[in-house]
Amino acid sequence: MNTEQQKIEYKSLQKIRTGEKGFKELSTTCVALANAQGGQIMIGVEDKTKKPAPNQVISQEEANSAVTRLRGLCFNVGLAVGDVCADETGSQYFAITVFPSLHSYATTSDGKMYIRVADKCKPVRSEDIQRVGEEKGAFQWELVPTQFELEDENKTNLSKFANDIRQSDRVKQHIKQLDDMEIGEQYG
Repeated sequence: MNTEQQKIEYKSLQKIRTGEKGFKELSTTCVALANAQGGQIMIGVEDKTKKPAPNQVISQEEANSAVTRLRGLCFNVGLAVGDVCADETGSQYFAITVFPSLHSYATTSDGKMYIRVADKCKPVRSEDIQRVGEEKGAFQWELVPTQFELEDENKTNLSKFANDIRQSDRVKQHIKQLDDMEIGEQYG
């Protein structure tokens, strides 16, 4: 099995067998993956060894039940359970596929939002919410009609605004490369 990364998480089977605390931690992972590009959670695979515990047995019913329980702890998160698989020793594990939440914010049932940063799940800070929304296409500026003519005074203001945008370290490079009018349209 591969190492843990942006789109894959390894979790011990104990996460679903120890009760509410384990499921709450798993729901955080589901939300973070959904707010990113989606991914998989390998249940029953130990993080350190990347293998299932020796002689580990999991029923398909237990796997299905785990996903059903997680669905109740996550909002706007699409989950699918795979078949129970076995490694070369016969020890079992299963995968939960987390689909990306493309047009809405994924949250835990208590209203918390998380994002995936490398191989970690991090809480979303208030200043990150707009960026996460932009990544989901929540702000589709290109669909806003912008048919107007600028007077000379407004052209000067637009030129100053566009230059300020180009100097900002908070603006993506592809925006900085737009002409003044395109930057004006981008920011409405």
